[in-house]
Amino acid sequence: IKEAKTKPDALVFDLEDSVKPEAKDMARENLVKIFENYGEVLQNYFVIIRGNNEASEYYSRDIKVLKTLKPNAILLAKVEDKKEIKRCE
Repeated sequence: IKEAKTKPDALVFDLEDSVKPEAKDMARENLVKIFENYGEVLQNYFVIIRGNNEASEYYSRDIKVLKTLKPNAILLAKVEDKKEIKRCE
């Protein structure tokens, strides 16, 4: 990750639709490595991570990673019930 001449409004890491099912675990592992190796650089940005939907088999593993990485915001995927927001809090 290099500092750009212009700064984006946010960095969004998507663990949901952009990741094939067979690559979900690797995507989480890579995200952890990015935060470990570039945490200092990431502090200069508003970081958002989009996890998988609460109903998916990947949700609990995503939440575990989100709690560890502590991004500035979490983007919930395909919220179908406002109670999902409360449970995520």
